[in-house]
Amino acid sequence: QEAPRRLETLMTNLESAERQDFLSFPERVAAMHVHAGDGPEYSADRLHHLTDLIATISLQPDLPAVMEQALAALVDIAGADRGFLLLYKGFEVTQQIFQGMREDESDEFSSSLAYQILWTGEPLFVEDAQTHVEFARQLSIQSLALRSMVGVPLSDGSETIGVMIADSKRINTRFGEEDLDLCVAL
Repeated sequence: QEAPRRLETLMTNLESAERQDFLSFPERVAAMHVHAGDGPEYSADRLHHLTDLIATISLQPDLPAVMEQALAALVDIAGADRGFLLLYKGFEVTQQIFQGMREDESDEFSSSLAYQILWTGEPLFVEDAQTHVEFARQLSIQSLALRSMVGVPLSDGSETIGVMIADSKRINTRFGEEDLDLCVAL
């Protein structure tokens, strides 16, 4: 019950326009309500952690810092090894941010996963990409030996403008399909 109160406290510190922007995403509104019989049930610890991450993100001084912190939060929530954030104009990448990757590894990610999330505008969780019907055949996934992957679309309210993806070379048992709403709430 504390996590929803913390989100409400966080929201009271926002300007009216920022509050409306925050609430324009149903996943964030849902995160403010503890399980009420319909939808996923989240532990108080998970919601508490989410509110801490949202508070940290909201304190960032500018958009690049917000994006870096949001990506770090996704990697943390997903229990992943690394992550990347791509912003698009059409299908052209206009900005890239990486977490847990060296500069020389910046082109080592699954573009097929990124494009699927961009095209569909839907979040995606793949527990084991090596056995997944669609992704097991992808060369990038095979060459990078990726196992667990979590991806969420970034929207400007009317269209998908980017993606955030966290991936790992091990199967993640800490994160599941039911946790996608927490990632989208970021």
